[in-house]
Amino acid sequence: MAVIVSDNGGNFERVPTGMQHAVCANVFDLGIIPGYQGVMQHKGVMLFELEARRTEGEFAGKRFLVSKSYTMSLNEKANLRKDLASWRGRDFTEDELKGFDLEKVVGVNCNLNLIPVEKNGKTYANIASINPVMNGQERLVPEVEPYYTPEWIKTMLHKEELPTAVSKPSADFEDDIPF
Repeated sequence: MAVIVSDNGGNFERVPTGMQHAVCANVFDLGIIPGYQGVMQHKGVMLFELEARRTEGEFAGKRFLVSKSYTMSLNEKANLRKDLASWRGRDFTEDELKGFDLEKVVGVNCNLNLIPVEKNGKTYANIASINPVMNGQERLVPEVEPYYTPEWIKTMLHKEELPTAVSKPSADFEDDIPF
């Protein structure tokens, strides 16, 4: 039996690009899945809510969501380590490199540099860098449900829930180095 798929188009409101204030809303451990050139790798996703809100469609008034997938590694060449170091404003200590709990970033604010990338005739907003918040920026708190899982992640894993989704942080969190 054939399984037919097609480009359904979809006129979705574009995510704003440039520097955007955001908060990490969730992290997901995708487990060991095929990565670059089909090599099995431990992958994860960070989900961010932007301060910017949608103005059109059924999600009008809700914050835009963006995500970035990573190989779960703190190797000096790993994108995850580079993004976390940029966000923290410092690299990891030898002790921190022995094991870092990625769930610590949930609820932590940042500024995302989003760049437009065209792929297959569609334009997407890719996270080019994650930067710390500037002094005086208002603190965002995630608005999505604590165990919210995007449909594409559910589909990818063929699961209804991901036990690795984390709960919302307390509203009184403050620190010089966010995690």
